[in-house]
Amino acid sequence: MTDSINRRKFLRMTGAAGLGLGVLSTPAAANLSAENRAPCLPDGIRAGKPASRSSTDPYGTEHAWTAAELWSRSVSDGLNYVNGAIELDDHILVEDDAPGLGAIQSQVWETIEPGVILQKQLRIDRWPVRQAILSMMVYPVEPPAPMSGGKLQFRVNGNEPIIYEVRHSWTSVTVPAAYLRQGENTIEVTVTDDGIGFRTPVALHSNYRYGSRTRTPPSPQRSRRSRDGGTSWEQGLGASGDNSGEYPIRLKLRGYREKGWLQTEIIDLSGTADVLHFPAAVESARIDLDASRTGGSGNLTVYLRHGHTHRPETGGWSDWERQTQSELPAGMQNRFIQLKLEAASDTGDATPRIRNLRLNSRLQPVPSDARKEIHLTGSLNRPLIDSPFDFQHEDPVYPALQELREEYGLDDVVEGARTEMEVIMRLRNWAAARWNWFMPSSDLEDMISWDSRRILDPGDSREPGGYCLYFSIVFAQACQSFGIPARMVNINYAVFGGHEVAEVWSREYNKWIMIDANFDSMFVSQETGEPLNVLELHDIFLETYYPGGEIIDRDAWTYEERDRRSEPVDPETLPIRMQTDGHALSGQIGSDYVWWKVTDAPAPGYAGGYGFFNTAYVRWLPRSNWLSRPLPMPITHGRTHWGWDGYLAWADPQTPETPEHRHFVRRKSDMYERLFTVDFSAEPSADSEKNVLEIRMATDSPGFAHYELSDNGNGRTTGDSVYRWQLAPGLNNLTMRTVDVLGNRGPESEVTVNYMPA
Repeated sequence: MTDSINRRKFLRMTGAAGLGLGVLSTPAAANLSAENRAPCLPDGIRAGKPASRSSTDPYGTEHAWTAAELWSRSVSDGLNYVNGAIELDDHILVEDDAPGLGAIQSQVWETIEPGVILQKQLRIDRWPVRQAILSMMVYPVEPPAPMSGGKLQFRVNGNEPIIYEVRHSWTSVTVPAAYLRQGENTIEVTVTDDGIGFRTPVALHSNYRYGSRTRTPPSPQRSRRSRDGGTSWEQGLGASGDNSGEYPIRLKLRGYREKGWLQTEIIDLSGTADVLHFPAAVESARIDLDASRTGGSGNLTVYLRHGHTHRPETGGWSDWERQTQSELPAGMQNRFIQLKLEAASDTGDATPRIRNLRLNSRLQPVPSDARKEIHLTGSLNRPLIDSPFDFQHEDPVYPALQELREEYGLDDVVEGARTEMEVIMRLRNWAAARWNWFMPSSDLEDMISWDSRRILDPGDSREPGGYCLYFSIVFAQACQSFGIPARMVNINYAVFGGHEVAEVWSREYNKWIMIDANFDSMFVSQETGEPLNVLELHDIFLETYYPGGEIIDRDAWTYEERDRRSEPVDPETLPIRMQTDGHALSGQIGSDYVWWKVTDAPAPGYAGGYGFFNTAYVRWLPRSNWLSRPLPMPITHGRTHWGWDGYLAWADPQTPETPEHRHFVRRKSDMYERLFTVDFSAEPSADSEKNVLEIRMATDSPGFAHYELSDNGNGRTTGDSVYRWQLAPGLNNLTMRTVDVLGNRGPESEVTVNYMPA
């Protein structure tokens, strides 16, 4: 039986959807204060550290988490960590254009000039809200650049107009809560000064089928325009006047979401961290949760599941069960548990708040000969890192990938490579040298599917290749054809362009690393030479340009501010360097490329990458199986300012949420999981064979084929997640690693035990 464990699918199947709410609610009150200290479970707790043994009870263990610790060691959706507590996310995006946005042909663009009014209807169902940011994708025509004096006028529900000087391609206009209303809201945008003009693209209704599997165009259409100052209105949009679609105008509301959930790490009630697990009986266990609420009605529900194995995916776990009391079920025999906290709120001004969690348990060991005879002497485990996102990798043997590999002789490209890193670099060299960067004409057909074969051989009058996205797609799929997972990352800063790069999983370094095929480059540590990933570069960007915790305000970024921050940067003092092999732009971009700052000096070809400067804002595509599942996808990605709603956008205290996006990543572990590793545990067999350990293995391995084991030097393979390890008297050693369908091997996990029968 093949049993490759994908814990993302497991999280999704056993997640919060469909479970009831309402248990452990904070009590209703007629005169609620702003902060209601009503614990959801008896006996509030104080902050502590996870898993500490009792000094008075040898079998007692206390697990304690502050809100910050709980947040960092959990996965969640719809929640956020704010000011020492975990609460419902208070950013709600209202939009109806994202699935269809992205077409760039001239006929789908709308011009805003004196006398022209664009109108948008947006419905607010969540109420009340404290504030809103109005966002609109807009590009200046006259004056021809942002930060050159052009102003837009927004009017919300007939209130006083809000004037915005365009400083970014996504506006960030603060709308007072008093201007908004529950239900329908009317937004109008125009210009009032002569000599001022802007353009905005129309999200075509006909394109929604490309951008989303589930969302359909609004009916009736919710955008219209007037070309006579509001006297008459037209439904036909764009330069051609015959497009059905929506204007990219959005509201980001400050109000709490309806619901969210958090799933804790797996908790071993015994408090041990060993991989060898002897049976134990739970004598008693108690959960104490310090929770309160703000505003009106809100509740928190606790669910529990338990099992005798170290991960639910390996079997032997219960279903989720709602907890109605602090004590765990009497007589529970399983030592591993996991909690799920579901938060819900009826109104936008209320949220449960979780401050800390404590779990006290007392276990009694179950007598067995194995406890006396089997002793752990050493282990190297590689625990999985859970994520709330179900990232889908491409199958490395998907026919289109292998056709690419064969048609373009990629085996010859990597022939003689001695390491996986050399394979990656050779494929990067190959992709960088395929063509010189150029921007495809906007009159061509929109780019919907991501297929390297179509990029390299368009089959029509256009040239092979294109801009940075095309380099990254070709490189990423070349890597995938060799079983090297690759994914797309968009990076940008303010209005100074943006860039598309790839992250690939390196088995050698056991991490994701950023590769820029457009520039045939990557960034490495000055100290160790280790390649870096996008968020490592993001952190260095902040330390370099925003030291001391300064918060990025992209709307306040000017060309003068850019130069002030970047001019004094000395690349010799930075902790990173750019590694390049010089194949980009026919060999013209080499090690002398100015990568540490934006420069207005002439550059050989496209200089939009700006090295690590553009890692200020980071957005991942949520999957990489673009060939086997072409849709949904952003339309003509990277040719407008990334208005699709499927990106996973990074946010941290210095990089606030962008108001135009919906999904945000706030923990690095949510995106930087471990691939191809083996997370294992060992437990005595439940049958009469006392010299047998059951080795339970879990992995996240795209293209998984089987586990390869060395049992006291004897080779074994298995597709099962359980291996029965028969011990011989003395020292016994077992190594485990994954093997994919192309024969690539992951790193070894290892355990050594001393077995001495009585």
